[in-house]
Amino acid sequence: MTTTDRKTQVKRTRPASQPARSSAREAADDLIQRAIGEQLKAEFDAVAQQPVPDRFTELLRRLEEQERQKK
Repeated sequence: MTTTDRKTQVKRTRPASQPARSSAREAADDLIQRAIGEQLKAEFDAVAQQPVPDRFTELLRRLEEQERQKK
């Protein structure tokens, strides 16, 4: 079964076993997904800002050295 998003005119398909959602339910689901996405991004951004542990930096340095010696 195909539904059409009126704002973007993009056709989306859903399995026949999935019931049609009401507009209010769909809007609520979109808001929830957006909020979850924003929270996940904030968490991952915080992790990405942390410095790389010294042991990883040392491992990368040794691996790069091995690669240079092979050439």
